[in-house]
Amino acid sequence: MKRNAVLGHTLAIALTTAAAGVALCAGPASADETSRIGLAPLPEVLAGASLFGQKGESKGESKGEEKGEEEEGGGGGKECRSDWINHHVHLRLHPVGYVRPKGFTLTDLVPNHPSGFPNKGYNNYELTYGMGGGTQIGISAVGAREFGTKYAPQNPHGTRTDWFWGGYLQKRLLTERGMLPTLSLGIRGNVGDHSHDTLVPYLVGTKKVLGKPCGVSGVYLTSGVKYERFSTNYPLDLITPISRPVPPFRGDAVAPFEGINIAATKNIFLSAEWAPKLVWEFQDEWALKGELLVWRGWGVEGGWESNGYHTRTFVALEIGSIGPITGGGHHR
Repeated sequence: MKRNAVLGHTLAIALTTAAAGVALCAGPASADETSRIGLAPLPEVLAGASLFGQKGESKGESKGEEKGEEEEGGGGGKECRSDWINHHVHLRLHPVGYVRPKGFTLTDLVPNHPSGFPNKGYNNYELTYGMGGGTQIGISAVGAREFGTKYAPQNPHGTRTDWFWGGYLQKRLLTERGMLPTLSLGIRGNVGDHSHDTLVPYLVGTKKVLGKPCGVSGVYLTSGVKYERFSTNYPLDLITPISRPVPPFRGDAVAPFEGINIAATKNIFLSAEWAPKLVWEFQDEWALKGELLVWRGWGVEGGWESNGYHTRTFVALEIGSIGPITGGGHHR
C-alpha cells in the first residue's frame, strides 16, 4: 500500500474516533520490566505473559457461538475474527479497539496502571473475559515499583512495590468495514494503598491497513483519546527522584494516544506506541516491543518503554497454547 493510502487510513481512524467522541458527548446517554535487559524473576516474567488463542482454537469454537457474532480485524471484504488475535494486536501501555469475542485470556488487552503515582515500572497481571456481542470485562492487579534510594535518597522505606487492584469494561461501538475502524468505548479504574484512586474513560479505534484477511502478516494502526483522573489521601507515598517535583495529590487531564502493530511473520511481532506526557508526569509515555515465538506459540518479548516517569528495558515470557503440554487442544 502506498504511503498516502496508509496516511489516509490513519486520518480516517482519528476522524472517526473524534466524530464518535463528539456524538457520544453531545447525544443522550444510551442504555445500550527490568532496568537492564536480562531474565526477570518469574513473577515479573509472567507479568508480560499472554494466552492469546491460536488459529486452531478459533476453529474449535462452536458454530452456535459464532452465529450472529460480528467479526473484526479483516480489513474489508472477507472477514476473520481471529486475525488480530493471531497477530498479537495489543499494546503495552494502552488499549486497542478490538475486543475478545468470547473466552478468557491473561493478556493485558487493557493495561490498567495507576495515574499520578511516580514509579520505575509496572508488573501487570490481568484476567480478561470476552462476553460476546462486542463486550469484554477484566480484573487486574498492578505492581508499581517505587524509586529507591539510588534515585530518591529521601525514600523512608527503600525500594518497595505498591499494588493497585481494579478492573475494566470495554464495549465495541463500530465493527471494521471498508475505511471504518473498529471503534470501542471503555472505562478502567483501580485503587491502591491510602485510597490512591484512578479512573480512566477512553475512546479507541483500530484499523488493519496492510495485509490480507486471515493472512500471515499485517499492519494495524490504533488511535484514541483518554481522560485520566486520580486522587490520593497519603502524599508521602509519592516518592520522586531528588530532582523531580512531587505530583499533586489529585489531578485530571485529557490526552490522545497512538499505536502500531506489525505482524512480520507468524512468529515475529512488533509494536510501538506513544502518548504525550500528562501534567503530573516527567516524560512522554512510549514503548517499543518485539515478540519472538519459538515453539507452538511460546516465546519471549522485550523492548524499551517509558511509563511517564522512568525509561527502562524489559524482557518477559510469551505464553502460547497449553495444548501440547496437557496433551490436547490446538496450537499454531
